[in-house]
Amino acid sequence: MSAFLVSSNHIDVLVHARRVLRHKTFGRIGGDTTDTELGQMLWRENMLSLAARVPTDASVDEVALATYSATAYPPGRFSIVELLKAIHCYEYQSCEHDGWDTSEARAYCRAVERELLGLLPGYESAPWAIE
Repeated sequence: MSAFLVSSNHIDVLVHARRVLRHKTFGRIGGDTTDTELGQMLWRENMLSLAARVPTDASVDEVALATYSATAYPPGRFSIVELLKAIHCYEYQSCEHDGWDTSEARAYCRAVERELLGLLPGYESAPWAIE
């Protein structure tokens, strides 16, 4: 696969995942940032990754980041699997720069993924340990 910048709509879906989890688990995933701040942080990481992967073709687009504003999706718009796939796509497109492993964006994705996995049908009733 080639590296690409995810769309602002894709970033909106990642932000939406936090809303879904706050509603279901009452967690504080993503800290106290606004939806727009969270989206800008996530998109910046993707831009940094693309710039590291294809330095001649990409850089951080400060104008796009400054004009980004999170769009709210209605509850239930995306399934758990769709949200997980969106996270996995985003991580794949954002992991190419040196700061990714310690970034807030990676920590956010890991936390959201863990919470979403717990919401999959059958997860709660599955055995904790296999004897």
